[in-house]
Amino acid sequence: MDLLEENLAGYDRGSCMTYAKDLKGWLMLYFGTLDNNTHPANTYQLSNALLKAGKYHELQAGVDQGHTGLNFARMMEFFTERLILNPKK
Repeated sequence: MDLLEENLAGYDRGSCMTYAKDLKGWLMLYFGTLDNNTHPANTYQLSNALLKAGKYHELQAGVDQGHTGLNFARMMEFFTERLILNPKK
């Protein structure tokens, strides 16, 4: 992809912030505070872009967790509540 300064359009096309306004349905974001793969600031940026676009979502933080520390019971509850019992059209 080259450096940001040399390929700004490519970085914009590859950024989920660019498409936040187009998302539909229920969304849960998760980040682990000890994630060494995706920095929590990236999740905050996406959350902010979603809020600015009027896309409300659930944000879950895994305190002292890494990239895969999601609370699976909560994830399944979210899937059941939001995607099966009450899907957005």
